[in-house]
This record gives sequence, structure tokens and C-alpha cells, in this order.
Amino acid sequence: MYEYKGYKPHRNGWSINIERMQKYDQENRLIYPDNPNGAIRLKMYLDESPGIPVQDLWTDINKIEAISTEAVDYITQKPEALLTRIIKTSTNENDLVADFFCGSGTTLSVAEKLGRRWVGADLGDMPFTLPENAYWRFPNANHSKS
Repeated sequence: MYEYKGYKPHRNGWSINIERMQKYDQENRLIYPDNPNGAIRLKMYLDESPGIPVQDLWTDINKIEAISTEAVDYITQKPEALLTRIIKTSTNENDLVADFFCGSGTTLSVAEKLGRRWVGADLGDMPFTLPENAYWRFPNANHSKS
């Protein structure tokens, strides 16, 4: 194992030999941390990486149609599959999900189903606050009036 410009390798050693480290350094591709105990990072470019770049189009999630079983007739309602993906990728079980434009309540409903705690607020008339809708959207919630 070798030190490079005063930086020590990870406990498993560098992933490249000294010649390659020097080559990357000459190409200005190394990022040096401010902390001398930090790790040197390599600048990587998309065109050098194998595979297909990650896309930002999710074509596998359908929009809500009028005949959809999850439709609650709220103009900005999002599909549960979309919110499930977002909540699963950005939170863990028991995390708090906040939605301050909760409209139809879909985000809160999905958060409940995924075992997340949630809080929501909205200034409009929220359809999900109707008692019969709340029972449907939050079947495991405590619906007492206490």
C-alpha cells in the first residue's frame, strides 16, 4: 500500500496502482478532500461508463383514468404506483412523510400502507376527509372521534 500526496488509502488499500493514480492526477481527474483523513475521489464521466444511463421517464406507471379503481375524482390525484415508488426510494419504514398539498390524500394513504408515519395539510376542501372516504383510504387507522 502506498500514500499519495499525503493521503492514506482506505483500510483495504487503493483500488488502482500508483501509475494509474498518477495518470488520473495528471488528467486533473482526482478530487482531494479538505480533510487529510478523507478519501481521494475520481471524477467519472458518463460517456466512460458502461450500460444505459438512468432515465427520468417512468413509462411503466399509468395515469389515473376515469374508470380507475383508485380514482377519487380529484383533479391533481397521482397514481398510487408513482407515490409508492417515490416513498419507497426516499424513506424507510417508520419515517415521517409530509404532504402539505395533500388534496386527494393519495400520498398519505400510500405512506400508511407502507408503514410510514405521515402528516398532511391543505387549504382546499379535501375529499379524503369525508368519513366514508377516510375509512376506504385508511383502513387500519383509528377512526374514533376522540
